[in-house]
Amino acid sequence: MAKCVSSLRAIVIDPNWDEDDELIYIGGLDGVHYPTDEPRPFSKGNSSYKRGGKAALAYEFVLSIHENKIKWVNGGYPAGLGDREIFKEKGLLAAMKTKQAKLGRKVRLIADDGYTQKDLYEYLSLRNEFDPRQVAYFKDRVLSRQEFFNGKTKNYRCLTTEFAHSHDLHQQVVESICVTLQYEMDLGLLTLFDAYP
Repeated sequence: MAKCVSSLRAIVIDPNWDEDDELIYIGGLDGVHYPTDEPRPFSKGNSSYKRGGKAALAYEFVLSIHENKIKWVNGGYPAGLGDREIFKEKGLLAAMKTKQAKLGRKVRLIADDGYTQKDLYEYLSLRNEFDPRQVAYFKDRVLSRQEFFNGKTKNYRCLTTEFAHSHDLHQQVVESICVTLQYEMDLGLLTLFDAYP
């Protein structure tokens, strides 16, 4: 069942990445860790700093800023990879470069401090002590929206207890939950915080 529902991702979520509506800030970015059983053989690469060193799988989500849409779902990576490494090495940085080249202009994602690295500033906008008050408030709203969405994914018990099945099945379950949440948002049953108060 998870495989069938997750296959709807190609229709419900993936096309949202190509929409930008002439915005500079095209979305908010956040990483999340979901608990799993300790895989065999044991590896420190599965250790999650967000879960006190216990095993987990890491995912990254990009949400649209101006509408209730999931733009990007990527993951099922060992939690020992940091958010920056997943962003740089697992496809999103390449997708951002392609998007900028296609649009012929700079676009950015708003991310939290876990993505702090000088060479990523061309693609990411982080909270900054020099931001005007309104911009700082806007970024905080975007990041709160991301955390709210992460919390909604964790309403499904299978993502809050140690997942005892394969990593492939875990990815299908996470994608199925994201597809379900996107349908809820499309039907008006779920709304995220408005980033533009």
